[in-house]
Amino acid sequence: MRLGCVFALMFGPAALAQTVDFARDVSPLLTRCQACHGPQQQMGGLRLDLCESALQGGNSGPLLQQGKSVDSRLIHYLTGQTSPLNPKGLRMPVGGPPLDDKDLNTIRVWINSGAVWPLSDKPSITISQQKLPCSFLRRVSRWCFPGTSTIFSN
Repeated sequence: MRLGCVFALMFGPAALAQTVDFARDVSPLLTRCQACHGPQQQMGGLRLDLCESALQGGNSGPLLQQGKSVDSRLIHYLTGQTSPLNPKGLRMPVGGPPLDDKDLNTIRVWINSGAVWPLSDKPSITISQQKLPCSFLRRVSRWCFPGTSTIFSN
């Protein structure tokens, strides 16, 4: 009991005072997950390199409860905590070293502060991947390159 109180006093105030920046602090931690949950492979239907996909979650359900790390599936899987959110008690990353307490605390603070994920963190999409209509591309080329003939036809 005494050790638990000391632990709470040591880490509780620090967690409250800690400011977490997604790009600086959280994104590098999530890149460790992308071999199994990235653009090439989405094990369990989970993709962690896109905000919308990560917030939606995978086959097991939503990954995060914004503002509630204790109720977030992500924390239960990162710690291997057996619970209704992680019934098999799996710890991620499977086969890799677990996140240390500092990194887990960073993710907890990020979730507790609303799990803010800036739109600029999305992977960039090129125009050719977007399959935009040529009429749009003509207007953009005229705006970007005034005085040149358009390179896009119908």
